Amino acid sequence: MKKQFLFCLLLLFPASLYAQITINGTSYATLSEAIGASVSGDVIEIAGTVSLEEQVGLAHASGIRTFRGTTPGARITLADGARFVLEAAGETVFENLTLVGAELENEDWGAMFTLFNGPTLILRSDTLRGAKSLAHAGAIRVTSGATLEAYNTVFMENESSQNGGVAFIETNNTTTIFEGCVFMNNKCGVFNPDAKGGALFYAQGANEGEQILENCAFIQNESENHGGAIGLETVSPQVINCTFSENSAFDNGGAIWMWNGAGESTTTLVNCTFVGNTAANGGALFLNQAESQYNVMNSVFVDNGDAPIATGTAPATISVRNSYYAPLMEGLTEATGATTNLHTGDVHLADIDPAAGVVWYDITSEQSVLVGLGSAALLKPYSKKDQIGRDRDLNAPSITAGAIEYTDTPTALSDRYQSIQHRIYPNPTTDCLVLNATEPGEVAIYSLTGRLMARQEMVRGENRIATSHLTQSVYIIKSTSREGIGYARFVKQ
Repeated sequence: MKKQFLFCLLLLFPASLYAQITINGTSYATLSEAIGASVSGDVIEIAGTVSLEEQVGLAHASGIRTFRGTTPGARITLADGARFVLEAAGETVFENLTLVGAELENEDWGAMFTLFNGPTLILRSDTLRGAKSLAHAGAIRVTSGATLEAYNTVFMENESSQNGGVAFIETNNTTTIFEGCVFMNNKCGVFNPDAKGGALFYAQGANEGEQILENCAFIQNESENHGGAIGLETVSPQVINCTFSENSAFDNGGAIWMWNGAGESTTTLVNCTFVGNTAANGGALFLNQAESQYNVMNSVFVDNGDAPIATGTAPATISVRNSYYAPLMEGLTEATGATTNLHTGDVHLADIDPAAGVVWYDITSEQSVLVGLGSAALLKPYSKKDQIGRDRDLNAPSITAGAIEYTDTPTALSDRYQSIQHRIYPNPTTDCLVLNATEPGEVAIYSLTGRLMARQEMVRGENRIATSHLTQSVYIIKSTSREGIGYARFVKQ
């Protein structure tokens, strides 16, 4: 019992006991000191929990500077007013790290990162949590000429008073790529009701760069005005294999709000799933002018209110092909040449509560009207896989509409599920998670986008599941036994 008690203590407190900052084997007392001593090409290795006490500039004009977490609990906590300012054309990489925002709101744009003068910021397997701005850009400000790439990164509980709960992106000569990312419980308009983009806001630019969102999930983001998940101003992004669930806007566009200010713009949506988003107008999508267009292909709209797709300017047209959605509101019509669309029929989506952290929507029956509704030819120019990385047969005459391809081995939970939150500890965890089971069976761990991360036999009693190989993020643990299916959400530090 004594050994078990000590083991649990080590699981709970490793980060604070072993905090360390090194460059090429040389240790530094503070992160600011290490940054000051670093040059282009260096890797700043972080073990445990360290803090950034002030605003620091990263001004290397070329080459790469990397911040790398080397322990499961590696994290950077930001003091009030502290942030990273990237102000030259070099590349900065953050990988395997959790960044935690300051207690007080930052008065400037971008409470974690601000990008000036053409830098590149790459986030790999990170978590950005709790950033708060009294202006635009809760966590990240991307200015003209900058590049932001984020892969398998979680953005959660970030807030801005104005536009962009996570990021404000000025699209003039700017490139952004979000791949395999999760945006959860972010908010804009905290102190200002005239705000757009609970997670992301894209501002118009004279020379727009590439803007891509692929295999991402937007869950329970909120705007006090427009665009519960995303706000767009004269921008033409590509959104591929993404899930939008339970996002909300007080006014227009529960998931996405689109407005045109200068010239035409088109948002391309391919194999996306919209479930349970809400707004006063356009529970899922809203377009504000005739020059702003949606090109919707192979997508699914379920339970997004009476008018899931709405417009502020009528008459208007929208291009919707091989998709499932409720009939369009009066004054909004399908563009000429639209192919097969369905407005009724059983979609057989798994009955899953996204508030529990499960954010994918598997199809439970081959009888779903979504199976075979999608066109492989429409997806082919954009992707070969679905949201959780499974191959789609692009040589087939048809595919499944929505973000997840149908198979007879579903990855989501069935409708026989129960919470096992009270049976797991420690949570948050680092190296090991303990599950107390009443029946033998199987236990598995999934990422928030539904990717299988681990699986093992489950015995009656105490089960120890290794988590040291997981990156810092939020995960789902799923148990299967004669009792049925249970799930819980846990945080890997």
